Amino acid sequence: MCIHVRRGDRITNRQINIDTQPNNIIKVIYKYKPTKVYIMTNKLNELKFLSNIKNIYFYTNFNFLKKINDNYYLFCIENIIMKFAKIRCSTFNVKLNSKNNNYYHCYLTNYPGWQ
Repeated sequence: MCIHVRRGDRITNRQINIDTQPNNIIKVIYKYKPTKVYIMTNKLNELKFLSNIKNIYFYTNFNFLKKINDNYYLFCIENIIMKFAKIRCSTFNVKLNSKNNNYYHCYLTNYPGWQ
């Protein structure tokens, strides 16, 4: 499972702040029961304690990712991780055009994002 947690830019809805809290992220993880979870986030410090839970990882758990200083480069690599995840969880409930049924797609919130 790969979870993209947006916490910060372009977020003006209080519900997003609630939905992206660690306790809600854990609920989503337990719902899908993945064996491993990689969390992409722009607010690592707010979610860091989740790395104490077995099989939950951030870029800081991997030396080759930790060495990347360019956030855009890291985001490109994390998008590839998301692409190969069997369970893909986005922050926002967005309409996807993909017809690929090789994965599940879930959301942390029903808020539609920045439409």
